[in-house]
Amino acid sequence: MKIAMPNTEHIRAFFRKIFVSDRTRFALNLVWLLVVLGLAIWIEVPHVMRPPRGKCASGAQTETEVSASTYSSLVSGGYIGVRSRRVTIVPLEEGEEPDKVLNNVCEQRWYVAKLVRRLSDAAAAVIVIDKTFAPDSCDEGDAGTLALISAVQGSGRPIVAAVSTHLLSEDPKGACLVLGPSLDFGRKRSSNGTPSEEAAVYLGSSRLNVDFRKVPIFWNVYGSEEAFKTGAEPNEDVVETLPYLAATLADPGLKQERRLNDIRSNGEHPFTGFINPDALSRLNALDFLCAGPDREEIEARYSIKCAASKGVGQAAGGQVFVIGEDVPGKDRHELFGNDVPGMYLQANYIESLLEGRYLRRLGAGWDIAMLVLWVAVLYLLFWLLRPELALLICVALGAAIWFGITQLVMWEGMYPEVWLTRLGLIALVLKYADARGHLLVEPIREAIAKRSARTSER
Repeated sequence: MKIAMPNTEHIRAFFRKIFVSDRTRFALNLVWLLVVLGLAIWIEVPHVMRPPRGKCASGAQTETEVSASTYSSLVSGGYIGVRSRRVTIVPLEEGEEPDKVLNNVCEQRWYVAKLVRRLSDAAAAVIVIDKTFAPDSCDEGDAGTLALISAVQGSGRPIVAAVSTHLLSEDPKGACLVLGPSLDFGRKRSSNGTPSEEAAVYLGSSRLNVDFRKVPIFWNVYGSEEAFKTGAEPNEDVVETLPYLAATLADPGLKQERRLNDIRSNGEHPFTGFINPDALSRLNALDFLCAGPDREEIEARYSIKCAASKGVGQAAGGQVFVIGEDVPGKDRHELFGNDVPGMYLQANYIESLLEGRYLRRLGAGWDIAMLVLWVAVLYLLFWLLRPELALLICVALGAAIWFGITQLVMWEGMYPEVWLTRLGLIALVLKYADARGHLLVEPIREAIAKRSARTSER
């Protein structure tokens, strides 16, 4: 039986079609271009289709998946020594404070009252209490509640406390937040006990943006359930956010800052960088109280010896002090893979506003235009130069662009999304592989062309 041999001419024609024609190369270039641009548009869609102004962007999880190192290197690259300069946290920590303080809401009010008095005497710029105080959490006439009210009324410093808000399941007007009831702290009192016109406590919403990279600077809120039911308009003046309120009390000029006002008027929350939680300035609450005039009362009330404390009891005047809980299972948030307390986020946001470390997003149009321009430069360089030289120039150019972006962040406060760098790097790798592969294939193309010419001559 005779076996039919394959037609060698057909095989040569097949390879000639692959290697000689530029159609395959053109098609591959077109495919990867479409893939890169498609990825860019797909990533941008959630931002381009952002909800209307005032839409409640609250939630328990962040929508970003960028790494901490990539994000931090961009938003903090232009700043020297990102650290806490104006804000100090006073955490109520498990293992540091008496168990009675952490496990009893009413007892904690008494403890916080002592902290407020000590911080007021230490000339705090603003005292922030990252805790909500419901009017019915403690019995009427509760000693801890009365002590707290007395402390804030008698304090000569601005005091900000968190106020509760709750989410609506549906809201046709897009606000979705309703202000909850809060303890009535009354008015400030002078040294002789005379009431003034100033509120004893400023109430601010501690509600976070779903993307923890963003500083919440306003929320459109209904003043009450009744206001929502009667069809009243939600308003951003119902309650300020905790970080914005604290920052503007510490620096009233912040309200006149054009860049921040532009962001607010556009219905945006600015991005920010993050101070390492371990590097954030902190004051040990118990040590601070033990170093004050209430030492003996603290020792007797909690059956402790202050002599065993670390003796760290000094507080720098002019600081914004943030009091809050730092215990497992309470007000915890996942930030770049780290479990952090809500008070850390609030303190960082306040610091960001006071230091001007907040950034407005550059915009989808600019983001995609930058990527398209980068791809165009890649094509030009790889068409004109050998792949290795073009690659070297592109790497140097990429470093210069990254430096330029950090300067944009630093001087203009504009934030381009970090996915640009990743897609730009993918485009560079693909273009280099295409150009290098083309050079490797060229000798094969020439050999096939010569062989074909010789065959046709025969």
